[in-house]
Amino acid sequence: MDIRNISLERIVEVVAAELRDQEDTIIRALMERVKFPINSAIYTPGQSGRLEEERKSYMETILHIIEQAYQATGRYNVPEERPFNADLVPEILKDKRMNTGLASMDPNAINLTSEIKSAYLELIRNICRAGDAPNDYGSSAVKDVDALQAISLRVHTGIYVAEGKYQQDPRGYSDLIHAQNRDGLMAKLTVRPREQDILRRVRKKAKREQRKVYTSWRERLEDIKRHLKRQEDPYARTHIGPRAIMEFYRDTIIPLTKEGEVKYLLQRPI
Repeated sequence: MDIRNISLERIVEVVAAELRDQEDTIIRALMERVKFPINSAIYTPGQSGRLEEERKSYMETILHIIEQAYQATGRYNVPEERPFNADLVPEILKDKRMNTGLASMDPNAINLTSEIKSAYLELIRNICRAGDAPNDYGSSAVKDVDALQAISLRVHTGIYVAEGKYQQDPRGYSDLIHAQNRDGLMAKLTVRPREQDILRRVRKKAKREQRKVYTSWRERLEDIKRHLKRQEDPYARTHIGPRAIMEFYRDTIIPLTKEGEVKYLLQRPI
């Protein structure tokens, strides 16, 4: 992202619009993953019976392979794109650091992927139906990667919000940064009414997306038949409820976004 040519009073507005667009990607990614059972074996090293690294689970192996490909093309040269793996080989196709408009910083300075992955795996345990479908291991892992990357992008894009807010009140933020006042920065960044607006919007979008899952009773009937043929519960969860997505935003995405904003400001030059 590049905020260099955006007027100071519009930075937060422009970044907020980007975050709104990312909501749709996250909602769809979660709804795609929940179509498959939990498939717990893909999260435990050596349990999937598939090709996987010695100390990594099947899902982590797939994530590593995909991130290595992205690393080769320089995807992680911008701070909002953070890898979940720290052991990626240097990029093959050399690409200069992209201009972002942020204060000078190392793109690797802020990385909340560990916290994101832990929270996501806990969510999966709560929203996916029980069961093991070895034929769906690959699809489940790829959907996990899609969701993790979408959530990570949303969380780390928050640093642009922090820069925009700093530009709106440099004196107020500079005093807190100089004092390394973490709690003060968190309080100054937090706008509760705006957070409530986000939660309402996310829930509304999730409801709309949920209605697209089954477009007709005939489609639902065919789905039930498929479940019965597999000797599965035809009424088992095959989609995530809007409330669960809203709560994940409330309890994980918004708090981690603000944590990234505080980390950015604490190391920002003043």
